[in-house]
Amino acid sequence: MNGVRDAAFSAQLEGPFVDLPTALNAQAGCPRHDFGRSWTLSTRPDILERPSWTPKVHERLKPVQRHLRENHHAAAGGSDTAVCVLPPERPPPGDCHSETAEMCDCTSNGTTTIPSEFILQGFFWIQDQKLWISIPFTAMYFLAVLGNGILVLVTIIERSLHEPMYIYISLLAVIDLGLSSSVIPKVLGMLWFNANTISVGACLTQMYSVYCFEALESSVFVAMSLDRYVAICQPLRYSSIITSTFITRSIVFMLVRCLGFLSPLPYLTARLPYCNSNNISHSFCEHVALLNLTCGDLTINMIYMVVLVCSITIVDNSLIALSYLLILRAVLRVGSAEALRKAFSTCSSHIIVIVFFNISASCSFFLYMFGQNVPTSVQIIPLLLNCLVPPMVNPIVYGVRTREIRQSLKTLVKKMKFFFCYKK
Repeated sequence: MNGVRDAAFSAQLEGPFVDLPTALNAQAGCPRHDFGRSWTLSTRPDILERPSWTPKVHERLKPVQRHLRENHHAAAGGSDTAVCVLPPERPPPGDCHSETAEMCDCTSNGTTTIPSEFILQGFFWIQDQKLWISIPFTAMYFLAVLGNGILVLVTIIERSLHEPMYIYISLLAVIDLGLSSSVIPKVLGMLWFNANTISVGACLTQMYSVYCFEALESSVFVAMSLDRYVAICQPLRYSSIITSTFITRSIVFMLVRCLGFLSPLPYLTARLPYCNSNNISHSFCEHVALLNLTCGDLTINMIYMVVLVCSITIVDNSLIALSYLLILRAVLRVGSAEALRKAFSTCSSHIIVIVFFNISASCSFFLYMFGQNVPTSVQIIPLLLNCLVPPMVNPIVYGVRTREIRQSLKTLVKKMKFFFCYKK
């Protein structure tokens, strides 16, 4: 059994960016400092010179062994007890010629490369309660998949819902399914099976998917607010403006806009030199968390993120606010309480979902960007819930507050009951 564990641990150490001192420390039972940001080493010979390890691992351990021989003769001289020491600091970014350069992985041109895999450390603070914390995440993810799946199914089956507003609602449900499924299955794998590693390709794909789905969701909110503006302020021209052609073109525009703006993101992230660690202090591949691992110039990335925020977030929220302000002005001009009630009934579901989405995204963003003194758990949980709670809440809000969807769902349930009773 020990041989199997040694072989698995040896395979784990072969990764080009595995933090050897941290991994050795964990194997020997030494304490970790600052959750892996400071290194500790075990000087036990049975840890450093294990015969079952592959030649590649032995080769990577040579600088560690040399450091121990030079600086900790007594500790490394054959003691059977684990002695935990601090190793030399890593070389400066791009310096592959110093004595300690072997402690990090450098390419031949003097720069560090992107790791082959990352280690997600988002749940280090609940090692003994992972199973329990997985229960609410599993329940919320199940409700999100079930609710959005039913919403899409009802919209497809019921011909009465083949209207622009309900098409946008079903599109929002598809996006919510994609957003939650981009993150939560990996999170559950971490909680259930300690599957904390993720390949660099999967990591960049996950990061790109999350940003794309969030941008698409924001774009759908703009389309829905425009639909409500035309329906309330230009009711006689609604059928001539919001046509099937308009809906198709708006969906294509959303896809081209979001995918186009976000296409540089994986490349700009992958091109950076990674020389701090491959340990991501998060439960999924978040862009800012990846930037924290780099040691290169982030100017281009920062300019790109500012452009991204201005061109998508600020523009979308401005258009949404403008649409509802114009709706409010039109209703107040009428001066009728009945008109105000109808307008509020028509727009309330959209307003609730949009406000909830923006509050959730803003809280998680500001906590993660400016909450250095906030506990890690408080920073991570809101970001996770931002990918889970809106997809869970949206179908509930639309199902409860939209009369046509509620009636269509009842009709579908009656048809299903009749079908099963007829089969019996």
